[in-house]
Amino acid sequence: MCAKSKRYQPTRHIPLETLKRKVENLTRKVELNKKALDAVIASNTKHMDYLAKFARHDMGNAIQNISATIETLEGDIDEGIIKTLRTSVHNLNDTLVNLGKLILYSPSQTFLLSELITAVEIFVRESSNAENITVKTSFDRDNKEKITQPFQALLQLIHNLVINAQKALRGKHSDKLIAINASIENDICVIDVKDNGCGIPDDNIESIFEYGFTTTGGNGIGLFHAKYLCDEIGGDISVSRNQDNYSTVFTLKFPKDGSKKDTDN
Repeated sequence: MCAKSKRYQPTRHIPLETLKRKVENLTRKVELNKKALDAVIASNTKHMDYLAKFARHDMGNAIQNISATIETLEGDIDEGIIKTLRTSVHNLNDTLVNLGKLILYSPSQTFLLSELITAVEIFVRESSNAENITVKTSFDRDNKEKITQPFQALLQLIHNLVINAQKALRGKHSDKLIAINASIENDICVIDVKDNGCGIPDDNIESIFEYGFTTTGGNGIGLFHAKYLCDEIGGDISVSRNQDNYSTVFTLKFPKDGSKKDTDN
């Protein structure tokens, strides 16, 4: 007995109007997610501004009051205690100064390239020392060209690149090095973050900026976020390998004037 042949069923075509509605819904969701992300960034910037004002005003006043009190106690209590108190006040003041370098007083305030890289140095010092990583920076400390870009976003972007470099160095036992070079060329800020770690395999080089992509067990957001922030400020980020004895080099370029986002990089 012959088996019955299956009845032909034509491929079902989705109406163009249905596809159009789906595309519109997805586009709307993308826009809503972008607005939500922008709102989070704006809120974070605002809170950092509040923190900066609190640190500079309230904490600064407290340190001054403690210093004045120590002066009035001099001669009445043991000199060793006075010395300890003065050392503590000095350390508190240094911490406050470093905090001021990490957080600009106003989100709209212009800044120098030297201020940005100095903030990066402070930000990554503890984590790099903990992993025996040498961080070298090279930039013109006398350059007075003003940058009108979001300071906190750039600090976070460069920090993400340093975190990525630190992860690449965890397989090395010695001579672990991260180099950060920064300059301004024809009104374009150019920042390189280089490391002599394990490098990026050929199979991964095209995917490293994609959302969720990771080879380190992380969440795959760091480099994706770096790319997103770079796009937001009208910049460009790229990666190269095996240059000048460094296995990986991330290069960030962006206009020093944030209003000129269409500048060719």
